[in-house]
Amino acid sequence: MARPRPSWSDPAAFSIGNGCDTLAMPVLEPNPTDGRKKLLLVFAAIIGIVVLISIIATIAQSMG
Repeated sequence: MARPRPSWSDPAAFSIGNGCDTLAMPVLEPNPTDGRKKLLLVFAAIIGIVVLISIIATIAQSMG
């Protein structure tokens, strides 16, 4: 019989089994520290620049 999926709001669903009640870590922190916030902004700027260059290159290629 298949086990039901655990609920994210149920802390017992993510316990390791040895008495440790560690929850699953979120992918992004809701309130990052100052250094991590700056790093996230740098990564977002790099990805934005790459996307902008690829859009401009696609338009230029279609123009001939």
